[in-house]
Amino acid sequence: KMRVFWLVGGCFAVMVALLLSWQLVSPLVWDRYEVSIDADSGYPIESTGQCTSKNSAAFAGSCSAFVGLLLIYALYLSWTTRHYPSEFAESTYIAASVFYLLQLLVLGGPILVIAWENNSTFYIVLALVLFLASLGITALIFLPKVLANRNRSQAAILRGVQD
Repeated sequence: KMRVFWLVGGCFAVMVALLLSWQLVSPLVWDRYEVSIDADSGYPIESTGQCTSKNSAAFAGSCSAFVGLLLIYALYLSWTTRHYPSEFAESTYIAASVFYLLQLLVLGGPILVIAWENNSTFYIVLALVLFLASLGITALIFLPKVLANRNRSQAAILRGVQD
């Protein structure tokens, strides 16, 4: 139990250190740009803005690389435990979750790059990718457990009816 605790705690500490160093070295700053200005009054009619940082690509890349390494480690653990009985290990479903995330990133990443210029489209696609990632992983981890429990309950009911 302690080994898992230290592993998860270490991964959490590395991610916190990456995000904290990003915030301290190159924090995100809101920049607003005036799109159109009223000719009579000189006041802005329309503006747009976004958070920017000098080194955001480097920090986002390092966070993504760390998460990628964790996904590769999860695949390794799934591979090493593939012959364990499914009552004790769900390596098949964990590997399917990692593969699902990879597919989602391969398909969602380019779509996000294409939608970058249009803010509303970008945020809709981003929200869908995040929603599908959360839903898919949750379904792949918990649905087999729910179905197995349901099948055991139905088998117990059938045994009781047959007796």
